[in-house]
Amino acid sequence: KCLFGIFVLIHIHPRGAHNQMTFLIDGLAISDQLTGAFANSLDVAVIQTAELLTGNIPAEFGSKVSGVAILNSRSGRGTGRSLTGSVSLAGGGFGTGQGSLQLGGERGRYGYFGSLTAMTTERFLDQVSRDNLHNAGRFVRAFGRVDVALNDRTHLRSHLMAGGSRFELANQRSQHAAGQDQRQELDDVSVWTTLVRTFDARSSLEATAGYRTTTAALLPSAGDTPVTASQDRRLSTATLTARYNWANGRHRLRAGADLQRFPVTERFAMALTSS
Repeated sequence: KCLFGIFVLIHIHPRGAHNQMTFLIDGLAISDQLTGAFANSLDVAVIQTAELLTGNIPAEFGSKVSGVAILNSRSGRGTGRSLTGSVSLAGGGFGTGQGSLQLGGERGRYGYFGSLTAMTTERFLDQVSRDNLHNAGRFVRAFGRVDVALNDRTHLRSHLMAGGSRFELANQRSQHAAGQDQRQELDDVSVWTTLVRTFDARSSLEATAGYRTTTAALLPSAGDTPVTASQDRRLSTATLTARYNWANGRHRLRAGADLQRFPVTERFAMALTSS
């Protein structure tokens, strides 16, 4: 159920919009287009809970708000063990193989969780020919989380998330006959820390500082037809957020501030090779 749910979150077009989703992962806002052709998708193995908002988006969310997916990752705290985990292996058609490893636990004031997932397949993207020509690919994703209880009222969460994929661009029959060998490489790294401070039974403060960078490279080949193209793109996002929460009976107050900086660099080239 969890696997299907996260797949839908990434690929739907909420309220008819394309590429207008924001993913909030343990307080880190990600507004990248998380689809297989343009960016690395999220690892469903690390998600504990998910909530999807497609209407009446709260004011605290900015940027892309046709839909907001609020995702909370798994934590080692509460497991009651110093080490617990799971290993899974799977295989399928088109030469597909996948493996994943999750480990976590807690010890004293510390909780920890990590995940590593890898896959290889001969059908990475939707094929453009019935023959599924030149469509192999592989990816790997890693995730780590450490929770520290500084005291009874103050908790610190630190995260590391990274992934990479290497895949061929599917060919039509004419392109395959010409020897077209276009490939794409996608990488991303995210690091962030969240501080949660409980003042009393009615109020708390949550602050997050994070940095995320993604790169995308399109590699041309000598046999490209009818066009050849190349791309080298980097998008980085530095984030600072703060949220104050107050509750008294039926009354709720949530206030905060966001600061983001996201420089983009891109080099792109295209040329006709046949008419």
